[in-house]
Amino acid sequence: MDRLATVLTLSEKDRLLWRGILTRYYRKTGDWGSYALFPAIILADGDFFSLGIDIGDGMYGYSGEMARRGWASVLPIEDGSLPQYAASPGLFITAGQARPFPFTPGSVSVRSLALVRISEGSFRILRERPLRKGR
Repeated sequence: MDRLATVLTLSEKDRLLWRGILTRYYRKTGDWGSYALFPAIILADGDFFSLGIDIGDGMYGYSGEMARRGWASVLPIEDGSLPQYAASPGLFITAGQARPFPFTPGSVSVRSLALVRISEGSFRILRERPLRKGR
């Protein structure tokens, strides 16, 4: 089943860091769902791409405790400037129910807003635009 999601992409440094963390998660748990989406903050299911977004300084703090949010398991966002439509945003871990794995709370920097089509085991970026920090 295809679904649309509006996400924040991570800065290059944080994207590489999180790809490594998710690879370790996969190796320990065997959960292939960690490859269903690139490292990103899921803001909301659906297309909110055309709405304005203020990202403040572009830093987002996340919890170390996984939570299930709809179709994905995430680390909930606890700090950062979020749009109203982001009811329960989180840093993507896996599609479906996550398996136990030790995550540490921290923060990531974002780079752009993207609209993504997510299918069984794959994703496609439909639209993407860079965001300006401090606006």
